[in-house]
Amino acid sequence: MSIFKKTITLGLDYDQFTGGITEVNSKMKLLDAEFKLAKEEAKAYGDESDIVRLSQEKLGEQIALQSKKVELSKVAYEKAVEGGKATDKQLDRLQTNYIKNQTELQKLNN
Repeated sequence: MSIFKKTITLGLDYDQFTGGITEVNSKMKLLDAEFKLAKEEAKAYGDESDIVRLSQEKLGEQIALQSKKVELSKVAYEKAVEGGKATDKQLDRLQTNYIKNQTELQKLNN
């Protein structure tokens, strides 16, 4: 059993994020990569509680990013409706994306 313990955390602060949907998707992929690295470090230097804590931290950051994605897709849909220039097909696609993002957020919250 190891006498010393290494503190392992995920690297980026996603709370200050202000990008668009494409950037949110990039940040989600980066979060997944960071989590995989941190999880491997926890296996080597930590214990099961470190892995659980990292999983909770990842989930919290995923929820924050997905919430941002929901808000961005909602704004895009509302602007398209208000602008009056979008076709029905474009509006349907925007509304579908908004609903999919809401569904993903609900899954994360569950």
